[in-house]
Amino acid sequence: MHLPEEILELHRHFERHGGRVVVVGGAVRDFLLNRNTSKDLDLEVFGVLPDQLEAVLKGFGKVQLVGRSFSVWKLKTPAACYDISLPRQESKCGPGHRGFEVHPNPNLSFAEAARRRDFTINSIGFDVHSNTWLDPYDGRQDLQRRILQHIGPAFSEDPLRVLRAARLAASLSFDVSDVTLALCRRLNLHELPRERVFEELKRLLIEAPAPSVGLEVMRKTNVLTLFPGFRRMVDWDVANETVLLWPKTLAAVDCMASYARSNGDSHLTMMLAVLCHALGQPHVGKRLASNWVFPRHTLHGQQACVAFLQGLAPQRELYQTVPHLVRIQQMPDLLYRWRRSMKQGTLHRLALKASIAQLTRLSHACHAWANSMQGHLPAVWLHTEAQKLGVLNYPPTPFLQGKDLLKLGILPGPQLGQLLHKVFELQLDGELQDKNQAVKWVQKTILTCS
Repeated sequence: MHLPEEILELHRHFERHGGRVVVVGGAVRDFLLNRNTSKDLDLEVFGVLPDQLEAVLKGFGKVQLVGRSFSVWKLKTPAACYDISLPRQESKCGPGHRGFEVHPNPNLSFAEAARRRDFTINSIGFDVHSNTWLDPYDGRQDLQRRILQHIGPAFSEDPLRVLRAARLAASLSFDVSDVTLALCRRLNLHELPRERVFEELKRLLIEAPAPSVGLEVMRKTNVLTLFPGFRRMVDWDVANETVLLWPKTLAAVDCMASYARSNGDSHLTMMLAVLCHALGQPHVGKRLASNWVFPRHTLHGQQACVAFLQGLAPQRELYQTVPHLVRIQQMPDLLYRWRRSMKQGTLHRLALKASIAQLTRLSHACHAWANSMQGHLPAVWLHTEAQKLGVLNYPPTPFLQGKDLLKLGILPGPQLGQLLHKVFELQLDGELQDKNQAVKWVQKTILTCS
């Protein structure tokens, strides 16, 4: 494993104090998987006391103790930022993922220190002194098998690891071993703070190339008990095998993730909207002849989406944007059906309520299970029409503002507001094409009224 010179120099300093440096964490795993490796490495220093460690680090850059109880320091140098820790053991002392007592011990062996980690693939180290791999739990073998396997019984002490298993499986496109899945199903997930649950779900949705892998792990490990709306969707699938809402949702989520990846976009709003788009269907689904129909499912979906978000406590703006997108997701289909009689003002007004680019993207993803390579036809049509009118990404900007009417001699008051509203309505309908026409209309209206 190629290491920067400052890490080698750091090791030489610790060696003079009887210590040794081991590179640990995700960078080791990613290097062995031939993935891009971050220059910000995690280091574990054996054989030195905290005061010795901190004294050495201060000679290399800015040092900050970020976890006193965990004996973790952050070292910032001109080249990189490193998390540096002493080896430690942990013992369970309370509920949840924070109920641990931590016992730093510089004299632990690497195998003893690695036993606290979650998965075998995260327990691999690179010894800087001997230039060799340390792999007491056969993590490299599990990397080759592309499988997540917990290290030991201590895994069950932290229920947050179930959500991490889902995220890591999706990020790496790994399977989770049957033994680990069985252990995950026995953990009490309701101990977890909802903020941490949301953070893990958020990272799964915006970081994983195929979030469906992690969502399936969540289903298999009973994480969906935390999200009743999705649990209801899975149960509905079991009872009605002809329409599989959960697999369609997984296809939609992966489609949106693929779009975000190809466009350099990781928009959480869109990922949550596509995840929630079918939440209302189990509430209203009914069979007519040989077909299933879901009348007004977007209204129920909006309500279910609000309940889902309230259970997670995300950023406040998501409460408005995500349920609204779920509510209007069928607008491309409706407008396409009415396209021959549709007026120009319809799209202008739609752009005031939502980003048409986001709406068409959502429509494509929601129909991913049935789409051709060209995408969902109504969404393609709406995208093209909105682009022609210049309202694909932004709403129309009013030709006139209050200051323009003041210049025309109109005094502040109700008349000014009424005129602005009327001018903008005419603009949306396409009857006024530019600012000059808008000014002339106002002047003519004033003369007529006087």
